[in-house]
Amino acid sequence: MRTRRLLLMLVILAVACNSAPPSPLDAGREALKAGKSAEAITALEKAVGNAPGSAEAHMLLGRAYLQANQKDQAQTRFTSALSIDIKAVSFLDPQSADEHFLAGNVLANMGHLDEALVEYQTVVKLAPDRAGAYTNIGVVYYQQKQLDDAITQYQKALSIEPKDAVTHYLLGAAYVQQNKVSDAENEFQAALNFDPNLGPAYIGLGNVYLLNKDYDKAATTLEKATALSPDSPEALFALGKTYALQSRKADAIRVLNQCIQLNPPDAIKAEAQKIIQQLGAP
Repeated sequence: MRTRRLLLMLVILAVACNSAPPSPLDAGREALKAGKSAEAITALEKAVGNAPGSAEAHMLLGRAYLQANQKDQAQTRFTSALSIDIKAVSFLDPQSADEHFLAGNVLANMGHLDEALVEYQTVVKLAPDRAGAYTNIGVVYYQQKQLDDAITQYQKALSIEPKDAVTHYLLGAAYVQQNKVSDAENEFQAALNFDPNLGPAYIGLGNVYLLNKDYDKAATTLEKATALSPDSPEALFALGKTYALQSRKADAIRVLNQCIQLNPPDAIKAEAQKIIQQLGAP
């Protein structure tokens, strides 16, 4: 009898040991698979607290936030995960276009263009009608100076969403780089037709007018750009240059000094200072 009781106690102890609660990481992973985003977030926040250097914990938490439609928090966690280990993309759901799209955005922002391209290409395989993925592939190609490829991707995006103002603007910018000024003007105009408040499109269009030596149109357009984007050194530089070409010396010096005060890229700063010097400013 005593032997049976002893065996029974050992069995009970064994069951108790085997039924220990899962770790926060495991609990979060299972909740995520079950679509229980709130439970997953709670568990995975604990997992991150326990192991802040765990790329997997950060990435799974980001996925849980994305599942809960909390995109800002998701992006923050994706950034943490990929900063720890760029291979953390392996913890993404292979069938989730949203997750791969966000990972692509984060990688692009981090300057990992090749890796971002892989994620965006995964998106178009999963969701061939997702225009934003083609646009972002185009942006990567543009940054890599593969202009023909960038233009092809922008055109694919516009074939799906022809009223997307940002993509029209980006296509125009690519045409400028190829000296296709007329095509660029058409795209900037299209962008503004669909979004009259898109500041960068006014900058692009103003620069086209500047290239065409239509200084009155350039000034009017760039004034709209600076009204919409008063802290844009690119807009202020283009407007200041236009004023200089119109012989509006005081206006040119004022606007170019505003540009310089914004700490623009070195090339813009140097050119602005050169124009001010040529205008005879002290």
